[in-house]
Amino acid sequence: MNKFISIDNGFTLVEILMTIIILGVVILIVTSMIIQSFSIVDDSSQRITQNRLVEIMLEDISKYFRSATDFTVVSSNVYEFEAYSPYNGNENTYRISYNDTDSELTFEENNNVLREVTGISFFDMSSGATSNSYIYQISVKYIDENGIQNEKQINLYARNLASSED
Repeated sequence: MNKFISIDNGFTLVEILMTIIILGVVILIVTSMIIQSFSIVDDSSQRITQNRLVEIMLEDISKYFRSATDFTVVSSNVYEFEAYSPYNGNENTYRISYNDTDSELTFEENNNVLREVTGISFFDMSSGATSNSYIYQISVKYIDENGIQNEKQINLYARNLASSED
């Protein structure tokens, strides 16, 4: 009878505890790596989103500004121009407003907001070398989610605005 009792074919309590501890450590390491990778993707996504929103805003402004017939600097942070809509051909009033208090840039058509971007630290729209130039430069500085300041600049060409050479 003692022959049957002395045979051990099972695991000891120490072996089971060691296995659970090793699995716990492995799961902890893998979980922290997964959480960290999602954090990196989220930060990157926010940075890219802000960058793309600024690019879309500049694309919209340039699309409408090409057909500008009149341009006025209302104040240091507000610019207005009359232009033909690229969608229906009607002449509308467009306004670009930069609110430095809220770090917000707004693009409006006939007092209806077309696009709005936040996180803008600087906006300027200035004419070329001559006062009546039909080429304008837009400069936008914005701060991404990581606190890094980025800058975008584009040159706008308005076909219908009078130049000093006309």
